[in-house]
Amino acid sequence: MDAWLSDAVRAYVEHAELHDVLYGHTPINATTEIQVSPENAHVEAFRRLITERPDPPADAPNPAMAALLIYSAWYGGTHALLHHEADDIDRMADELIADITDLAHRYLRSDV
Repeated sequence: MDAWLSDAVRAYVEHAELHDVLYGHTPINATTEIQVSPENAHVEAFRRLITERPDPPADAPNPAMAALLIYSAWYGGTHALLHHEADDIDRMADELIADITDLAHRYLRSDV
């Protein structure tokens, strides 16, 4: 999970313009509405990753909802990051990765 979140943030930051073209978003630093659906292939892959983890705690959240919420945090956070005109985007990306990973670990009650 940690690698997925880290790689996803870094790929989005490095290829933001391509992402926006492929997914019909407005250009970087423009206003857009973010929509995330449970039918999203990335959400489904993340759900499978969560479902297949060994020995989840008894009070672990529902994998489908967990995937949707963590993906939404990743996507929204990364998208917001790209709307900042900052010279230190790499440092901000590192902080975002740490924050989202921590959030996911706490929510999933794990060390995935």
